Formats: sequence, structure tokens, C-alpha cells
Amino acid sequence: MAWCLLCALFLIGCRATTGASASSPSLEPSAPVRIDGGDGLGCQNAVVIHTPSDSETVDAAFGWLADRYPGYLDLGASLSPSVVGSRESRVYDLFRIELPSGERKGICFDITESWGK
Repeated sequence: MAWCLLCALFLIGCRATTGASASSPSLEPSAPVRIDGGDGLGCQNAVVIHTPSDSETVDAAFGWLADRYPGYLDLGASLSPSVVGSRESRVYDLFRIELPSGERKGICFDITESWGK
């Protein structure tokens, strides 16, 4: 227990002393995540996620699901290129979820903007 406390204090101290200095290159802030579109119940009503990278898109999708379907169970997403749908030059990802009531849904996300980045 004391070891954990000591490690935590060390990490906090390191973080406090590693601030950017005048000679350090500044890091560009990442582009903001924007989500719009439909309710995701079918790819014609896809939730559109605008992010600069695949990893941010996945985080945004899980955040969107958690906000709208609290307590959902992730049954998996179609991440394989053979399963991901493409319609009208758009790329879609289908997340399968189960609600606390037992109802299952497929939520479609338009991931075109970040696909392969």
C-alpha cells in the first residue's frame, strides 16, 4: 500500500515538472471530435463521426453508445473489411449491442472521414 502511494506521488511530481518550456516545441491540439447524422438504426440513418484517426473514432463511438444506451453490453463490432459496409463511397461500421432489457440493436456509424488513418 505504501509502495502504491509512493509511486503515485512520484508520478504526480514527474508530471508537474515536465511542463513545456520556451525551448520545447509546441504540440498541435488534436482536432475536435464532431458527431452528427441520425440515430444509427440503419446505415441510411448512420451516426456520422468526424475525427482525424481510427482510434479517436472508436473512442467516440463507444462514448456515443454509453451516452444513449447506459448499461449496454457490447456484442462486437464489424471491424473486418469483409464485414464493413460501403455504400455511395461511404464506409460504415456496425456495432451490435444488447440493452439491459435484453433488446438487441445494431447501431451504424459512418466512419468514412477517419477510415485507415
